[in-house]
Amino acid sequence: SRNYVVLKQTTATRTPTRAAFDANPKLKLAVVKAFKHGPSVDKWVDWLRARGRVNEYSDSEMVARVVSLGREDAFLAEPGVVGPLLRHNGLDNAVNLFDWFPNDGFEAGLALSRTLVSKEDAQRLRSAMQDMRQDGTLGRIYREFVSAEIAREALR
Repeated sequence: SRNYVVLKQTTATRTPTRAAFDANPKLKLAVVKAFKHGPSVDKWVDWLRARGRVNEYSDSEMVARVVSLGREDAFLAEPGVVGPLLRHNGLDNAVNLFDWFPNDGFEAGLALSRTLVSKEDAQRLRSAMQDMRQDGTLGRIYREFVSAEIAREALR
């Protein structure tokens, strides 16, 4: 997967590029504390952080909420979660998504507790996910929440 930059439309019209965002010292990015976004995105976040332009929050819902309230200008979101985040926070028609890091990416998956999930159950989950990917079920689920293009990209 990879992260998209989500900007409120009012900001996006004045700041349609990463260079424009970087050049405006007043613009702030909201991120989830300790979250890794991918190599290039993390370098950009660190660059902004060094300039006091990053604020960290406990989870994605809070990040979207502070942008919806106008306290922050942008946030990062993965394709699989951006739709629900926008709906829950009244941002459906109030933001633009930008793919400023098209060559960046990271692998995402399920995080399982080794103390609560047996090796056998973890293997069954892994096999089920592989089967869902092969038979197209995972693609259908993705397309229900994101565009066909983003779904294709997420499953490549």
